[in-house]
Amino acid sequence: MDQELLKKMVWENDFQSLCDCIERTMENIETILLWQANSKNPRLKHEAFIQKFSADKGVLQLIEVDQKAFDFKEDEDIYIRFNDRSLLFKANIRKMSNSKIQVLVPKKFRIIENRDNSRNLLIEQDIKVKVELDMNNRSRANSFDFSVFDLNTDGIAVVMSVSKVNNFKRDQIIYLTSFGEVTLDTPVRCKIAHISKVDRRAELVTSREYKMGMKFLDDIPFFMNSYDA
Repeated sequence: MDQELLKKMVWENDFQSLCDCIERTMENIETILLWQANSKNPRLKHEAFIQKFSADKGVLQLIEVDQKAFDFKEDEDIYIRFNDRSLLFKANIRKMSNSKIQVLVPKKFRIIENRDNSRNLLIEQDIKVKVELDMNNRSRANSFDFSVFDLNTDGIAVVMSVSKVNNFKRDQIIYLTSFGEVTLDTPVRCKIAHISKVDRRAELVTSREYKMGMKFLDDIPFFMNSYDA
């Protein structure tokens, strides 16, 4: 996805905004894209029309444009992308048969922000991560919560107070165990690339004093890619 576009997108939980996008897409007879991260060919996307939408039940029924059979695994989530405000979300499959599929729309989704001043920094969204020093000795003393400063496919940067900085050093291996509200099934090993003071004059980080950059040593979960700033 285009990086400039991603910078204009934010996470929302306003169900009415999601319903509005779906209804406009139906009225304009526009297609949407569907794909599954863990399929044999993750780049293969299906194009579909919205056949029915029940806002009360939160159920969306789709039909493949060329009426080809969907090759999705029913026990795995699918990703759905709209043209309208670039609406993007992950959904559970409720029912699937040949060229038709029913999904349960989520409570949280990503969308182009309507405001003139869009939020470009992840820190403004106050996304938290949990980091563990030692997976074999998990304790409160070895566990830290940080706010995400920025993120890409290679690594992540967090901000911390001066009281925590002495627990970390360059080239240290640590473990990312949660991102946002999601506890990771498998911790992601990270190597600390740098620890540096944050400019105190920066408007968004006046109360934080250090930024720690980490390089991913393992593959990150697919959902984290959509936060790429």
